[in-house]
Amino acid sequence: MRSSICSALREAAPQYPNIDELGRRLGETSPRDQTVNDAGGSRQSGQTASAVQEYQRAIDGKPATPELTLEYYQALAATPPRLGSGASRA
Repeated sequence: MRSSICSALREAAPQYPNIDELGRRLGETSPRDQTVNDAGGSRQSGQTASAVQEYQRAIDGKPATPELTLEYYQALAATPPRLGSGASRA
């Protein structure tokens, strides 16, 4: 039943800003969660350019939480300037 609630919400309101948080509270993970986890791992291992790309893919026009936005900008700040052109995406 839980997954059907989230599935129905994702279908009815894909831009709902807290859909991933609701899923986590119900014990689910989303593809976006996995992308954010991958980005965090890349950032932790010093691969900031890869992390920025992963964060951009996770955000991709969807509402971002303040925490996700902060992680993205921290990775962006640690990236060489030539890759910093995506700053307006978050």
